[in-house]
Amino acid sequence: MRKIIFFDTSRVHTARQMRLFEELNKISEFKAVKLNMRSEDDEGNWQDMNNRASDVYITASREIYKFNPDIVLVRADRFEQIMVTLAATYCGKIIAHIEGGDRSSAIDEHIRHSITKLAHIHFPTHEEALQRIIRMGEDPRYIYNFGSLDVEI
Repeated sequence: MRKIIFFDTSRVHTARQMRLFEELNKISEFKAVKLNMRSEDDEGNWQDMNNRASDVYITASREIYKFNPDIVLVRADRFEQIMVTLAATYCGKIIAHIEGGDRSSAIDEHIRHSITKLAHIHFPTHEEALQRIIRMGEDPRYIYNFGSLDVEI
């Protein structure tokens, strides 16, 4: 049975992901790691974000090492998720990315596309995002138009 780990970094996404977590528990040894969520007061405070990013990297590295998953699942474009992705990359793990290829604002889009380039398996939310991922040079054999966690699951 495959081992999959996911790092929950957003209160907003937690409820949306519960159904996915239930399904992953049926088909894998699944572990969801809830990281300390930042408050809305932290938004835009670059020093807090830098400190948080380094904390996430250290925590993700430790959890990945201890659990030794086959796949590290990441979602979206949050700055914490790029740190999880980097930790997984340096631990030599397969990375699966949900919501790659979407368009978003300013820095978030750069983060999302960076995660996409580091990921091995892609779950875009719609056909346009899938085509964007292909144009980024990713192998179409590993891109699955999964749909939105908010709608399809």
